[in-house]
Amino acid sequence: VAQSDPITRLVALRDPQNGETLFNEFYPQTGFACATCHDVALSIPMVGPTLRNINQTATTRVEGQSAERYIYNSIINPNEYIVEGYTEGVMPQIWHEVLSDTEIYDIVAYLLTVHD
Repeated sequence: VAQSDPITRLVALRDPQNGETLFNEFYPQTGFACATCHDVALSIPMVGPTLRNINQTATTRVEGQSAERYIYNSIINPNEYIVEGYTEGVMPQIWHEVLSDTEIYDIVAYLLTVHD
């Protein structure tokens, strides 16, 4: 499934270093940076779930969905799957308007690198 998913192929071509920059950048349109609400280093729950080891946990969230697709969908449609213990509607619903697909692919590529 994963290899045939176009999101998986596109993410593989992207720049994780730029994704890290974008993840930590403040966006006035939302009032947040991704890092404002999501920890990537210490597995500390914040406003949003930790993203440390998301490369592993994302593959188990939605059956048949690649980690890349799950993370991408979580950014562009955050209410599609709500992690247990978190509230629907908390994550800004406009990331797909704030960031280009290429920027989102860079962020996904970065998040796949944040693991032990």
